This record gives sequence, structure tokens and C-alpha cells, in this order.
Amino acid sequence: RDCSGLVYDGSPVEKMVGHDGVVANYAFCWYGENFRKYIFETTAFYCEMQPDCVWIDDDLRASNHYPVQFACFCDDCMKKFNAKNNTQFTREALVKEITHGDIKWREKWTEFLREGLYDFTYKLCELIHKLSPNSRIGYQYCAHGTYTGYAFDYIFKAMQDATGYIPYSR
Repeated sequence: RDCSGLVYDGSPVEKMVGHDGVVANYAFCWYGENFRKYIFETTAFYCEMQPDCVWIDDDLRASNHYPVQFACFCDDCMKKFNAKNNTQFTREALVKEITHGDIKWREKWTEFLREGLYDFTYKLCELIHKLSPNSRIGYQYCAHGTYTGYAFDYIFKAMQDATGYIPYSR
């Protein structure tokens, strides 16, 4: 849990928010500008060493980030989702709709999650490939349910789209 570069008094990093409004102190919104800036800067530092492989950890997921069970419902994600769908959902109303309402909202929410994780992964892998073009990239993951749909094809697609290489997996 050494998140000292992200977790400190006054940190501007965007923390992950669960479906129930719970905030994770050690997990962050993949859309967050401050989070991305930190991750991309630290990744650039590691890429100076020209690693053979860069492994992305299984924390790149939308569920199971204690105490957040399902994410991310932060204010920024809610604004982005509403803007994309021309809606005015509150977190509570969206959660009710995706769990007990019209299936189209669950589909739209899943698509939104996947697009955000794809975008984060693509930009991260693009940076790695630019700074260390011979480095391969892999994703070490485990099963965490089907909150974002079955499989992690959207993560692997982002990796391959950004680098042209078939990503490693473990």
C-alpha cells in the first residue's frame, strides 16, 4: 500500500468511488487527470531503463478495490457518463437503473467502463512503446467477476492497438 506519491494530505488525485458512495483511499479513478499524470510520469521514469517487459497489474479493473466493490461512480465519471448519454443520473439513480431497470443502462454503463479502461490502457501502452519501443507489455490479471462483462479483451486490444505487439498474459 505504498501510494505515497498519490496519498498524502492535500493530494489532488481522484479517488475511486463505489456504487454505494464509499471512497477507496488506495484506488483511483482511471479517468482522473492527476492520477494519469502521476502514473504516466512514473512509467516514463521506468522506461528510461528500457525494460524487456512492462507488466500491468491486475489493479487495472473496475471492481474489488476495497472498500469499493464496484466502480467508478466518482463525480467526474458521473458527469462523463451523463454527457455521453445525454442523461442526468445521480449515482443512486444510475445504480438503481443498472441493477433493476432497463437492461440498456447496464449495457451503456459496461460500455462506459470498458471505454475508460481501454483509453487509460491505450495511452499508457502508447507511452511505454514510444519511450521503450522494444519493451513488450503484459497484463497480469485474475478473475474478479463479470462487472465489466466477460473477459478482458478490451484491455488486451488497447495494448495491441497502442504497440502493434500481441500482449503477454499471466
